[in-house]
Amino acid sequence: GAANTLVAGVDFEDWDFQGNAGPSVVGRPQATQRSAALYAQHTTLFSGGTSLALGARGQQVKYDVADPANAAVRAERDRNLDAYEVALRQPLTGIWAAYGKIGSSFRVPNVNDNYSLFTATIALLEPQTARDREIGLEGVRGSSRYRIALYDIELQNEIFFDPVTFANRNLPPTRRRGVEAEARWKPASSVDLALGYTYAEAEFRSGSFGGVPIAGNDVPLVPRHAANAAAGWQFMPRARVDAVLRYVGEQRYDGDELNTFNQKMPAYTVMDLKLAYVQAGWRYTAGIQNLFNAYYFSYGVYTGFPTYSALLAPERSAFVTARYDFR
Repeated sequence: GAANTLVAGVDFEDWDFQGNAGPSVVGRPQATQRSAALYAQHTTLFSGGTSLALGARGQQVKYDVADPANAAVRAERDRNLDAYEVALRQPLTGIWAAYGKIGSSFRVPNVNDNYSLFTATIALLEPQTARDREIGLEGVRGSSRYRIALYDIELQNEIFFDPVTFANRNLPPTRRRGVEAEARWKPASSVDLALGYTYAEAEFRSGSFGGVPIAGNDVPLVPRHAANAAAGWQFMPRARVDAVLRYVGEQRYDGDELNTFNQKMPAYTVMDLKLAYVQAGWRYTAGIQNLFNAYYFSYGVYTGFPTYSALLAPERSAFVTARYDFR
């Protein structure tokens, strides 16, 4: 026997945007976005624990942007989009299960993507689309959770901010693939721990930049390695302390699509601490960000050999907050 579940529906969206702030020199854009979609997902759970999910979505979308101060600044798009997913999960033992899924997705650009307030210009983008594949193992043992997965995503018209033109644009075809691993467990009832690691390769599949072919080049701002570790301790019924350690590896500077700059953004490690206390609807928190006062930046742009520009991240800082939840 098998248990079946079907979810289906329609949705409509109707958005209007009217910019009414900021100096007139940068324009005050008007934008609309209309969409209608049909979707369905069918899930079958077989008696042996195997589950199969099939889903699909079709969407018609129309969007436009105009600058009322300049009649020549107007553009619109009308597109039919679709997405699907096929997912299979198979228990292996009492703890482990294997899964795999393939699918496609899309992202419709919004007014912030299509209009540059810096230059008062429209760069109406195509929707971003992706085809993805993923296989992995999941483990559950008591309160512990484990997962490791291999993924491969092929993107078309990836939406990307261009620091040279101060506007968003569609990238040439790209691919992102790698490994994700994570673990969560509780060595004691009041203590929880977590570890995570990501290995990522991001490259251009085809296309050119400034007339130069970039197939096989690294996509900027994608670190090859990233990791995190977290620990939490509920040392009193209403009080808790959390520590998070983050590592981000080297990555190419924004604007270096040609991969010609001989430097990469340096790797960095940052640790944050937070103490929280809850009492009678109030939540009080205090913490320290960048505990070890690491000198780093998480964004940099290549400005032409041999220079770059970067925005330094905040130094060590402390904060306190108080919040009341009405019930």
